[in-house]
Amino acid sequence: KKKVVIAIVRNLTTNTPVDTSKALSNWIVSLGSKNGSKIDPHFFGQRGSTQELSAVYAITAAMRILEAAKPGQSVWISNNLPYIRKLNDGSSTQQPANFVARAELIGRKVAAKG
Repeated sequence: KKKVVIAIVRNLTTNTPVDTSKALSNWIVSLGSKNGSKIDPHFFGQRGSTQELSAVYAITAAMRILEAAKPGQSVWISNNLPYIRKLNDGSSTQQPANFVARAELIGRKVAAKG
């Protein structure tokens, strides 16, 4: 479960279109139920200047949450920003549409490998 979630979060933070790092910073992992919060960028930037730093922080935060996961406990990956759907629909030239579905496919492949 942990490998699958980290693979998905890594893919999402790598492929979410970035300007200020806010959208990628809002990929939040939670246990048991969806996290409904919205957060500021981990590292505020412009034109993608802090993408790598914010992605590493988001992945590390996910790993910390997953340390407390118990067998059978549900894990949620959420992004509550109002414009994340628009980005996923292809509104940015940085990524084609459906990057979220592609991250899910990566997770399924990791799960299938065991």
